[in-house]
Amino acid sequence: TFDRLEQEDDINRIHDYFSYEHFYVIYCKFWELDADHDLYISRDDLVKHCNGAISNKMIDRIFSGAVSRYIYKFH
Repeated sequence: TFDRLEQEDDINRIHDYFSYEHFYVIYCKFWELDADHDLYISRDDLVKHCNGAISNKMIDRIFSGAVSRYIYKFH
């Protein structure tokens, strides 16, 4: 991975690497979504994402608890 990073100008093309730049982009998007800055993305915050691009049905599904983390196991 480090050899590829040396050769690649755009680190976003390398998917098995996570940098501070990647973190910062995610953090800034989170901060934009979290309107009251309580460090929690609420239903109301998510409704406003991309001018309502996420449907109410999808938001209901997310907040229902049916969505969980994917656990990746190394073999």
